Parts: sequence; structure tokens; C-alpha cells
Amino acid sequence: MSVLPDWNSESEQWLIDQNVEAKKLLGNPLLQQDIWRTIEDLHLEVNQHARVLSLNFRRIKQEWLKLLTKLYVLIRSKQNYSASYLRKEIEGVTYFSQFISTKFIFEVNQIDAKLFDEFEY
Repeated sequence: MSVLPDWNSESEQWLIDQNVEAKKLLGNPLLQQDIWRTIEDLHLEVNQHARVLSLNFRRIKQEWLKLLTKLYVLIRSKQNYSASYLRKEIEGVTYFSQFISTKFIFEVNQIDAKLFDEFEY
């Protein structure tokens, strides 16, 4: 029997049961929003010359990919990554989201190494 469950709806429950930090992350009310304010929501310092005041997740079409991206951004923001770095990471995921939409990929298990080879970001 595998220690890790299949990547499906049981995964979220497994994370909650196994990890207090994961439970805090998954309970964050920001996950319900698609636009986050970098200063007020994430408590990041903003460079006055390259002001990134918000992060937008709306263009990520797949809900599972959007959730993973939001969790990634939450973790990175706690590690004090810059708002401009986080915005670039979201842009990369957005391009990937658009790419897999054109390939008619709807589930995580449809993603493989060949697909990443085709993705030219």
C-alpha cells in the first residue's frame, strides 16, 4: 500500500490530516480570492520603482492549477520573495494554463514529460 494517496480529492484531506501547516494554508481565506494585494494581504514590501500592488490569478483556467499556484505564492511570500518575482511566477503558470487548454488537458494525470517538452515558455 502506498504511503501517498492518488492525486485526487483525497489529497487535500491527507494534507490536512498529516500537516498542521498545510491545514493553515488550505484554510487561508485568500484562496477564495483571485486578486491579492501584495501589501495588505501578503505583507510584502513593494519596490517603489517596480510597484507590484496586486497579484492576479484570474487567467489561470484550471481550478486545480490555480489552487496549486496560490499555495505556492503563499509559501513563497512567507519566505519574503518579492512581489515582482511572484508576479512573474504567476505569469509563467498562466502561460502553461493557456497551453494545456489548447491541448484539451483537463486533469493532472494527463500531464507528462512529453507535454513539458512541447511547452515553450
